[in-house]
Amino acid sequence: MPEPWGLERLCVDGRVSIYRGPHVFASYDEDDLGMRNLAIVGLTNARFSCTEVAACFDLTPQYISMLRGRARDRGSGGLVRPRGRRRSLSPHQLARAAEWSRQGMSDVAIGKRLGVHTGTIGRRLAAMENDRPASEPIVEDPLFDDLAARRGLPRPGGSRRIGGWRSGRPMSVQ
Repeated sequence: MPEPWGLERLCVDGRVSIYRGPHVFASYDEDDLGMRNLAIVGLTNARFSCTEVAACFDLTPQYISMLRGRARDRGSGGLVRPRGRRRSLSPHQLARAAEWSRQGMSDVAIGKRLGVHTGTIGRRLAAMENDRPASEPIVEDPLFDDLAARRGLPRPGGSRRIGGWRSGRPMSVQ
């Protein structure tokens, strides 16, 4: 009498195939952890024992059982956990922070509300401001120009200086 077929795993050119005899049950890329875990849960749902599936994937039966529980509780999204450091601010949180900032709330207060460092709020809001085009052109402001010139600050807008506080003539732009 022939031996019963067991589950086998074959990896060829970065592609993993799980089969039993002539029947292929799953095929996925070697580095695709989500598909691997989905195949594991699918095989156990197809009445293969946890120990047989664990032996095929070189895992422990306890890990297989844990994957089944995650799939039962959270669906397929629970089979792969997000890797790396979590994002400091989601796009929704960043939009809320920008709105609070426009309303006059300080970066410290925004940071406390969102549970992140004040510097993170300042950097992300500054990056948003740099990405957004100017809503209105920079207008000449003689008072600002005089104050900026006294403090040695650059002139906004890149306009040329003709005259000014050093020459005693009024400033104008060409």
